[in-house]
Amino acid sequence: MSELKLVHAQVNPHFLFNALNTINAIIRSDPERARELLVHLSHFFRKNLKRSGELSTLAEELEHVGAYPEIEKARFQDRLTVQTGVDPSLLGIRMPTFTLQPLIENALKHGLSTKLSHGTARIRARREDGQAVIEIEDDAGAYVERRGSGLGMRIVDKRIKALLGDSYGVAVACVPDKLTRVTVRMPAEGGGAMIRALIVDDELHAREELAALLSETGAATVVGSAPDAIAGMRAIRDLRPDVVFLDVQMPAVNGFEMLSMMGDVELPDVVFVTAHDEFAVRAFEEGAVDYVLKPISRERLAKTLERVGRGAPPAARPAIANAEITRVPCSERKAIKLVRAGDIEAVRSTLSGVYVVCPSGEYATDLTLQTLEARAGLLRCHKQYLVNLEAIDQISLAENPAAAIRTRSGQTVPVSRRYLAQIRGRLGSDRSHPGTDRTPLESSRSPDPRGCLGANVVEQGKRGGAA
Repeated sequence: MSELKLVHAQVNPHFLFNALNTINAIIRSDPERARELLVHLSHFFRKNLKRSGELSTLAEELEHVGAYPEIEKARFQDRLTVQTGVDPSLLGIRMPTFTLQPLIENALKHGLSTKLSHGTARIRARREDGQAVIEIEDDAGAYVERRGSGLGMRIVDKRIKALLGDSYGVAVACVPDKLTRVTVRMPAEGGGAMIRALIVDDELHAREELAALLSETGAATVVGSAPDAIAGMRAIRDLRPDVVFLDVQMPAVNGFEMLSMMGDVELPDVVFVTAHDEFAVRAFEEGAVDYVLKPISRERLAKTLERVGRGAPPAARPAIANAEITRVPCSERKAIKLVRAGDIEAVRSTLSGVYVVCPSGEYATDLTLQTLEARAGLLRCHKQYLVNLEAIDQISLAENPAAAIRTRSGQTVPVSRRYLAQIRGRLGSDRSHPGTDRTPLESSRSPDPRGCLGANVVEQGKRGGAA
């Protein structure tokens, strides 16, 4: 993920600077065109912010970078043409996120921008010898390989090889003053592509051995591994593997619990791998493709991959049981902290993640607000907040008519108008809050503006109360 962030950091400032200069230059002469470019720009960055996973489809990549050529065409006016020719059957192939963005930026910024005459950029995708071949070409022929240059291109090549294998990657060909062609090769899914596997097991030796066996089959590539359930959930969201090889018994959160906590995430095929045979019936009830006992033989693994490769129709895959969540797994330095649902006072969601707030402190979790709302007994009070009804000490009403909840430990949680009636109905506004001698709804002109949950947690942290 650090390399993904590096691509973000390298590309965005250049593009934003050029885009704003272009819009500024034409806003007086052509306001309607400037408005269109602003829409393209906002679309580009909205997609950028949402793309945190390791993999995207070719269709998603093309949609994401589509705004870039539009703004560059406005910048170069009639000096730039962008042509696209893509085999529709390849739109679903998966590749590392931000594969195309730095390559297209190189073609337009470092290639065609050097031409005084008209320039043409071409984006093509086709099938060749069972592979997907994507080409980004410009007719400037200005590519020069220099020490320390081409960082974005090197990162793209490295990430493709790491995720898909050394036989894939990026190659550059240049005919000076005529053309530069960047060629990206990767598996054409549906045409013999390897199965992308994720391994989740708390034993390092077991992970390494299974990874070696999968590699030997030639039918699968290991896109990642995780030592515990928390890292496993994160890897499923980021890497989107075809199959996850999942240990049953792991510290803190076992394999079944991990799957039940995935919420609205689209699950890959699941193969349980364990030394214990007593969980087999439950594994198949939960929709597992296979159940393999350790130690794993090459022959047994080949049969498992054959099942995964065939794929099961949706009707043959029972949904993972959505059991009530009584303990919420949270990250705490090098450990997993399990927080009892009853101990949670509130949950907040920010750009940096989801945080569980308790009297003892605040802890990051990989569970989503939707999952916690549906299965941990918490109530939505705001677009970005959940609250535990049993932790409410007081609700202060404002004039607008928003409100603020004060919890028993003194935290303040915002309540939006959309959810206020629901909370009042659940609490019962005409009687005292259970366990207290106060009325749960108490009017005030305005809640304390400093009573935002995040600010109180920071102050609590200074006193040593927050994690």
